[in-house]
Parts: sequence; C-alpha cells; structure tokens
Amino acid sequence: MNQKYEPELREKIIRLYLEEGRTLNSLTEEYHLGKGTLRYWLKHTREECDEHTGQSHDIVNISLHFFLEDIRSTLHPSMSGNTVVS
Repeated sequence: MNQKYEPELREKIIRLYLEEGRTLNSLTEEYHLGKGTLRYWLKHTREECDEHTGQSHDIVNISLHFFLEDIRSTLHPSMSGNTVVS
C-alpha cells in the first residue's frame, strides 16, 4: 500500500537528515517510514537540485552517510548516534 505524505512533512524529514545529521533509523522509526521511502526522497531531492543547478552537490556525501549508517547499524544495532556529513 502506497501512503501519501504531505510535501511539508517530506521536506522536514529531508532537512532533519541532511542538515541535522539524523539517521535513517531514527527518522524511519519516528515518522513510521520505510527506509526505501526515505532513500527515494533523498535521491529525488538530489536529482532535483542537480537539474536546477547543473551540478551534483551531495552525491558523495549522501552515499557516504548511507554507507556509514549501514555499517553502524550492522555493528551496533542499538546505536542511534548522529553522523553529520557536510
């Protein structure tokens, strides 16, 4: 079942992830999202930014954040630290 989310909520969650360094796990649990949903939103947001600016801003940073979070959750499933990648 596909759930529709308000654009304002989507933007808020993306900002929490990108600007405040919140983890995928913390956001998906707090807002009852699937990790795939949040990853899709982040990818789509990055692509929109790339289209408007003609530049790829956060590809490496977002990918690195996903990688580090996956490693952290694998090694320490209960760990919910904030990793800030700028």
